[in-house]
Amino acid sequence: MKKFVFRLETLLKLEESKEKIAKASLIKANEKLEKEKKRFNLYVTRAMSDFDHNSNKPENENIRIKKDKNIQIPAHKLVDDIVNSKRSIREIHLEIEQKRRELEEIIKKHKMFKRIKEKQWQQYLFDTNKQEQKDNDEMLQSRHNLKVVNG
Repeated sequence: MKKFVFRLETLLKLEESKEKIAKASLIKANEKLEKEKKRFNLYVTRAMSDFDHNSNKPENENIRIKKDKNIQIPAHKLVDDIVNSKRSIREIHLEIEQKRRELEEIIKKHKMFKRIKEKQWQQYLFDTNKQEQKDNDEMLQSRHNLKVVNG
């Protein structure tokens, strides 16, 4: 009896590893997005709290940002940070969408190889059973012929 060999096994394993890598990459991109969203929210919160505290000051004055210590940051710098962070969030969203599409394609290929392997396995089982049945029939036929000849 010959052993079942799936000739595309290396491609199946390659697609499995690509899928793992793509999933890890998508997870990293989502983490990057969450980090950038937190940074954006921090900038907005700072700007809003400082705007409330400094609403009577002229625009070109510095805004006090309180984190670990008081730092003088110009208002336009904070606005630039907010705009850059928002732009970065949009870019990360695009990157995530691209990675998601790539992952979908990889998963489709992986499933296709799995289906091919399953079909070949089923065909192998069918052929093996058919061959076993044929061998059994030949053996029974030869026994019957021996009984008839030997009488």
